[in-house]
Amino acid sequence: MDFEEYRKHDAVGLAGLVSKGEVTPPELLEVAVSRMAAVDPKINAVTLDLTEAGRKAADRHIWG
Repeated sequence: MDFEEYRKHDAVGLAGLVSKGEVTPPELLEVAVSRMAAVDPKINAVTLDLTEAGRKAADRHIWG
């Protein structure tokens, strides 16, 4: 999934895609992390980067 597709959904919509097996939480996380990396240097909004904690949580395979 790319960011243009990601941004069309709210959290409930993204969860629905996960439950249907169309995307995985790690895939969604990487889209969000990529967008953060692209945008944050311009707006300096991220005060605490929890990317690694998110990756560990997403890798636990507790969805579905």
